[in-house]
Amino acid sequence: MQIDMTLGTIRQAIEIENFGYGFYNAMRDFTKDRKAQMIISHLAEMELEHMKWLEEEYGRSLQNSDVLNESGAQPISITAKGEIFLDHRRLPEIFSDFDAVKAIRFAIDIEKRSVEFYKKNQRILDDDDTRDLFKRLADFEQDHIALLTENLKSLESTGDWKYK
Repeated sequence: MQIDMTLGTIRQAIEIENFGYGFYNAMRDFTKDRKAQMIISHLAEMELEHMKWLEEEYGRSLQNSDVLNESGAQPISITAKGEIFLDHRRLPEIFSDFDAVKAIRFAIDIEKRSVEFYKKNQRILDDDDTRDLFKRLADFEQDHIALLTENLKSLESTGDWKYK
């Protein structure tokens, strides 16, 4: 039964990272600033890397399971996605009249909720490898928050994006 919960949680995490990838791709398409496009491309690439790690972890967990409960074959729950992307219906509003500051604030909120999801699941999963992966992902999402926050401050004070 625990393996089904682990697999389901990993699948939710994959969906979360996939949404993040789509979000950053959409954001990149709406900005004309070259530095912004580089920063946002980096964030999108990291979401792809996270999906790859999660897919590998899913495969490892699947190999370690003897029998799957039938619930393991059900469609992916969007509970986690709903927790993280509470404002997903606002994407058209955010990107319709592109406002970089508004988009970055929205992205920071998404990343914060992602960190909460990973930390919450670290505490409830029994599988050490998955817990370690979720810790690593939470740390990476914290790095995303720092990068976005630095750019938010820069945009608000100078109107410029900061790319290191």
